[in-house]
Amino acid sequence: MILNSSCKLIFRPREEGDYKAVIELFAVNMIRTQETRVYALTVTAFAEKPSIKIWPEKNVLNFGILPWGETALQSIKLQNTGQATLPLILSISRKEASMCNFTFNAKDGSGNKSCISFTSPPDAKGSVLAMSLPGVKEGEEPMIHTLELYCRAKAVGNMEQKYQERSEHFQALLEVAMDMPINGLRLREIKLQVTVGMYKLHVDKENLQEKYEVYLSLTTSMFCYSVKVIGKVKGKEVKITSSLTEINFWGVDLGQTKKRPYTFIPHGDTKVSLSLRNVGTSFFKIVNDRGQEMKSAEISVEQGKQYEIWISFCPSELKGYSTDLILKTDSGSKFSVPIRGYGGRSCVEIKDLISQSNEWILNVGKIISGQPVCYEMKIKNSGPRCCFIKTLIKGIS
Repeated sequence: MILNSSCKLIFRPREEGDYKAVIELFAVNMIRTQETRVYALTVTAFAEKPSIKIWPEKNVLNFGILPWGETALQSIKLQNTGQATLPLILSISRKEASMCNFTFNAKDGSGNKSCISFTSPPDAKGSVLAMSLPGVKEGEEPMIHTLELYCRAKAVGNMEQKYQERSEHFQALLEVAMDMPINGLRLREIKLQVTVGMYKLHVDKENLQEKYEVYLSLTTSMFCYSVKVIGKVKGKEVKITSSLTEINFWGVDLGQTKKRPYTFIPHGDTKVSLSLRNVGTSFFKIVNDRGQEMKSAEISVEQGKQYEIWISFCPSELKGYSTDLILKTDSGSKFSVPIRGYGGRSCVEIKDLISQSNEWILNVGKIISGQPVCYEMKIKNSGPRCCFIKTLIKGIS
């Protein structure tokens, strides 16, 4: 009986050029173990630096002004000018996804599974798309691939409320990177921006006039309809700065609670209200000085002083979690800080090691010069989540 078995090889060069390797296959007779056969297989490959063009040339993609409840479409273009096929992983870091969400068109790629590891990222990562751009064959022109992006604003209950909602600015970050087993090579970052809402007039605060002309247009699709026009004078904007752009808990054991601090400095005296988006979930909480968990809080702050708040995270399932910490000031300024985490952790154990002087040693015994030795090292993951293992041999000439 003849049995077939396959083994996948991953080619990950450190620099461009020609590469050559020899794979040795050792075959041992199961009856007469002293009989051993060695088969050699030569593998060659050529590596080149990624050569890709991405449009738009600017690092900003603006979806314009979008009414509440509507969807806008934009696109980016990718062109592979090299000979090698480029496996790409595109991801959108979400901010305030419940109010305004940026997503890919699923038909443009192979879904959210990596082309290399064939695994899916945690839900907290946001929209993820894996795709491959074929290289240019000799005598052919490089093809341009168009990738569609959608922006969906939250729908408002009724038409009257829809036009009373104030306009807000939302943004996300689109990252284009090479799909690699461990750390991807980042190729480009593009900011996605949109303004959601209608009927908001911006005037110059330095030269505020007594009168402004506002023009309204009416479409006679209804028998009778009215729109309220309200003028408000906005106070001085108070900015808030922080050294953190996100709060990441990484992996937390199921049923366990982990806390992380968030510090910020206000540039003016004001009141700051703190809340978590999607308060219906009980996985993330704001913790006060007395250790009490709350859904929201309000504090009075002074200019230049540093303030610290704590966020707790307690997952109940093996999945990714995400929300946003919303900071609002009396002047109307609004700041959003993404919060991420996932339930469960990996637990890696390496067996057959010897502990000596605070170091772990793998003893392969006595070897003969020129004679290859194959030694098995067992690695066990007893945690509920998968993990990537990277091994390096150092200090050997």
